[in-house]
Amino acid sequence: MSEEEYHPDQLKIEDLAHAYEHRLKAKKPINYPEEVFVALAEYYFVDLIQSQKALNVIDVGLEKFPNSFDLLILKTKLYIDEDSLQEASEILDKLELYHPFEKEIKFLRALIAYLWADEEQGKYYLEHIKDDPQLLNALYVQLGFSNYNNGNFEDSLKFFKISLKYDARNILVVLEMLNIYFLLGKADEGLTYFKDLVDRDPYNDLAWYALGMIYREDELNDEAMEAFEYAVAINDKMEYAWFQMGSINLNLTNYQKALQCFLEANKNVPSAENLIHIGAAYEHLESYTEAMKNYKLALKLDDTYADAWYGVGSVLFEQDKYLESINFIKKAIKLDNSNADYFGLLGDAETKLGNYVSADEAYHEAIELNPIDVDIWLNWSLLYFEPESYQRAFEIIEEAIIELPSEADLYYRAAVYLIYNSQIKRAHDFLEDALLLDYEGHEQLYDFFSKLETLKALQKIIDKYRPNK
Repeated sequence: MSEEEYHPDQLKIEDLAHAYEHRLKAKKPINYPEEVFVALAEYYFVDLIQSQKALNVIDVGLEKFPNSFDLLILKTKLYIDEDSLQEASEILDKLELYHPFEKEIKFLRALIAYLWADEEQGKYYLEHIKDDPQLLNALYVQLGFSNYNNGNFEDSLKFFKISLKYDARNILVVLEMLNIYFLLGKADEGLTYFKDLVDRDPYNDLAWYALGMIYREDELNDEAMEAFEYAVAINDKMEYAWFQMGSINLNLTNYQKALQCFLEANKNVPSAENLIHIGAAYEHLESYTEAMKNYKLALKLDDTYADAWYGVGSVLFEQDKYLESINFIKKAIKLDNSNADYFGLLGDAETKLGNYVSADEAYHEAIELNPIDVDIWLNWSLLYFEPESYQRAFEIIEEAIIELPSEADLYYRAAVYLIYNSQIKRAHDFLEDALLLDYEGHEQLYDFFSKLETLKALQKIIDKYRPNK
């Protein structure tokens, strides 16, 4: 199909963009109809968020259609988005000569006025669009995002709240409002606001979702679950709420419930993120075949998703395929070298293969990234315990206790290593501290000792600290 025969409904915009860029690079003439330039500019500006490419298309289009209303409006919006308000205003000056009563021009005039903090001028232009709820909503949404981008969070909240009066179910606005409330440390204010929305409209699924997110932020899982359940009862296709319920259940080790929630989320909006969490739930349920299938499906959707590579590596590790596991974990690390879990699992896999130097390096990197992960400290210390380097194993745990002085598991493990290193008196001190922090945790000691004499000596100390004795 030649460009002269092009119709927007007959060719994918991606293909047209490719053809346009090819002709541009080859310096061939570009004789598209006006609507094609508009479609291309919107594709670059709105879909790809590539302002410079959008501006290029507009300028090429304006060479052929210098008075194109749609292209000039798009250029105005692009300039506003880039905070080039003077240039945007000058384009509107030209447009107003030919379209003095056009509401979209009044809308953009109002937007520029408010961004210039000229409230009087803004109100003047608002009068021209006050009977158009769609434009009013667009105005306040744009003002909300523009103020947010400029760090004016309070003003951003003000405009977002006004916009919700025109469209109470704008998910992007609600998500940004939540972000602002958390950023400002004003979750309580957000709670009051969204409770009021629910009181006025009990069927507002987004308001229920927002309440759930605020409760989650405050670690009130029961209240959060109840809010999310209301949200999906009203709108069973709300992927966000299903996902959050899955996440809560996953954290609470309710893996079967988590799986069902993630499946519902993915049924409504298939995504790599949903598939990864489905995989994680299956993995916790030890359904490794299903876990692997979902991790691989996630990679098909997005092969740059580090968590998907990590998920495959984790399943292979659980299946004792340590060498294969390492290859996938390293791919995850290549994509994201800031995740401590990746390095921790790499350390575990290298340990299983007896690659102690590589394992030590991996654990060290993991702790640098997340020094409050108890499991990484414990696994790192085991790297030295098993070859009977008891002093080094203890030193790792001693360092961990400095970071995490209230973690009973570290004190129990310190006692174990000291006993093996024949430092009985010092081991006794750490054991007493461990029992005071978490008496029930003493059962982990039995994994390390089998001699009856040692077990009896330990039991005497343990019994002294038995609660209510």
